[in-house]
Amino acid sequence: MRHFFTVSVLALVALFGACSTNPTTPTATTTGEIYGETKLYNEYSVVQNDRSGLTVQLLDQGNVKQTIVTPADGMFSFKNVPAGVYEIRFFKQGYVWGDGKTDSLVAKNIQFVGNGRFYVDEFNYGYRHFEFYSTAEPDSSAWALKPIIRYEVKKNIEAVHDIFIRDSSVKIKVQAGNGFRDSTYYIKIYGDGTKETRKIHFTVDYERALPMVELKRTVVLSIRNDSRQSPVNIVTDANVLFGEFEYTSPNSIIRDLSGKEITYSEGGGSRSIINVKDILVQASSTLPSNIKRRNQPNQIVKTQELKLSLTD
Repeated sequence: MRHFFTVSVLALVALFGACSTNPTTPTATTTGEIYGETKLYNEYSVVQNDRSGLTVQLLDQGNVKQTIVTPADGMFSFKNVPAGVYEIRFFKQGYVWGDGKTDSLVAKNIQFVGNGRFYVDEFNYGYRHFEFYSTAEPDSSAWALKPIIRYEVKKNIEAVHDIFIRDSSVKIKVQAGNGFRDSTYYIKIYGDGTKETRKIHFTVDYERALPMVELKRTVVLSIRNDSRQSPVNIVTDANVLFGEFEYTSPNSIIRDLSGKEITYSEGGGSRSIINVKDILVQASSTLPSNIKRRNQPNQIVKTQELKLSLTD
């Protein structure tokens, strides 16, 4: 009996040992990866190809669990992360978040189930982008203008044939009863002349090209008269050294063949229409709003004011 019991115990031990080392027994996965992408912009708000050097930390209840520094592609990745609710902190010296003042951004309430790979979608955490901008001051001299606006007046002259010149009196005899009497009739005399309209081609010159080819330059050309002011945006590429705009005068000037301006019309004949006598023109250049800094004045430069007559 004792011999049989000993053998049975050994058999059971061997059986349980085989079960405990069975390679088909499933093992639960408890960790995973949290990853995402960051972007860096220079002082001109142009995204940089090299996005390296941004420190990214994984936090659990305020405690730093992992720290990485982004490579050139701006990607960050935390591996072997267990399930939990985390925060991710971003910072780099000399850079602030897109609001222009936050130097350390924290994305909160990142709920990770602990399995597989989880891409951090910034739209779910109250932040539009994990984007950071350089705090360096932009070179405002790149937006400077030369003081003089150049211009060229282009006149278009066409013939007209209905200019009122004068009344001419003619005496004729008309029948009155059994006889005739003299009577005077007036005849309106029209003649030939010209109609002139104008366009003015303005050119604003820039001191130098912009520092980066990705940039655009916007200059506001203000055209004013007694009754209104019309601002016009002139947009040019970074390497273009001037901006152009063509202004159409609202006037039409009628003259007779001797060059005299016709301001009176009789019976629907042509006459000058003068809506604006003079205009004042000035260009101004400012830093684009997306690259302004607190220490950078809004207004950089204005050209001299140009006064032009639209009737001479």
